[in-house]
Amino acid sequence: MTTVLIVDDDPLVRKMLRLTLSQAGFAVRTAENGKVASQLLEESVSDVVVMDIVMPEKEGLETTVEIRERWPRIKVIAISGGARLGPTGQVRLEASQNLRLANRLGAHRTFSKPIDNDELIQAIRELASENL
Repeated sequence: MTTVLIVDDDPLVRKMLRLTLSQAGFAVRTAENGKVASQLLEESVSDVVVMDIVMPEKEGLETTVEIRERWPRIKVIAISGGARLGPTGQVRLEASQNLRLANRLGAHRTFSKPIDNDELIQAIRELASENL
C-alpha cells in the first residue's frame, strides 16, 4: 500500500486531504509543518509527501530540500495557495512562484490550491509506481 505524508499547517486542508486520499486507498499520515514531517520520516519513510510551501517553523521549500537529500526515493508533491509575507507584511512570492521554486528544488509535481482531487490521486499513483 502506498503511504502518503500530508504536510500542511491548515488543519482543514489536512483533514480534507487525509479523507480524500484514505478513500482512494492510500495509507495517510499528517504533519502540521516541516519539522514534524521530518520527525515522522525518521520514524517511518513514506512513498509520497504532499507538502504545503508556506508554513510556520519549517516551511515546505526547506523541507523539500531536506527530503531530496536524506530520502531521495521519496516523491514530493508541492502545493501552495498563498503568498509568503515579508517582514513588513508585503507579499514576497505568489503561489505560482513558490511552486516553480519548489520544482527547481526537487519537487516532482506541483499543484495550486484548491487542488483537483482526481489529479492529485493520479499524480500520487504515478509517482509511487516509479519506485516499484
